[in-house]
Amino acid sequence: MRFRRQNEALIRIGEAIQPCLKILGLETKLKEAKLLQLWEEVVGPQVAPYAQADEYKGGTLFVKVANPIWLQQLSFFTETFISKLNDRIGEPLVEKIFFRCGRVDYQPPPTEEEPLSPPFLQESLTPEETREIEGQVRMIRDRELQALLQRLLVKARLYEKYRYGDKAL
Repeated sequence: MRFRRQNEALIRIGEAIQPCLKILGLETKLKEAKLLQLWEEVVGPQVAPYAQADEYKGGTLFVKVANPIWLQQLSFFTETFISKLNDRIGEPLVEKIFFRCGRVDYQPPPTEEEPLSPPFLQESLTPEETREIEGQVRMIRDRELQALLQRLLVKARLYEKYRYGDKAL
């Protein structure tokens, strides 16, 4: 258990570190590093795979883009990006954005969503339909080809059932 004197006020660690960062000249460096992280948030998930904040020097944010088309499109929104970045960082650090073509090493955040499967795969075959398909591929000697063709015929039949209902062939 920690005891404190009555006249001592507890302060947050961030408030205690802030003066030290300022004295050491690291406060601005931290904000500059944060700019690079904020880029993805500011441009959004549709643009982030094609444009990546690369470095910040003297008021200019350098951004790598995947190709000249993205460079042209993003240049129309430069002022908007500058405004949003400066608002989020809390001071006018970004004066210019310089877009340049280069290799964009974007790694999307992992998602836990399952890949969507087509709705017709939710259908099921009757035992008679399954036997009919097995009979159609029984004559094929190559087991790998037989299994592949059987899966294809099953999916085709499931699609027919999904699309046409009871009127399926």
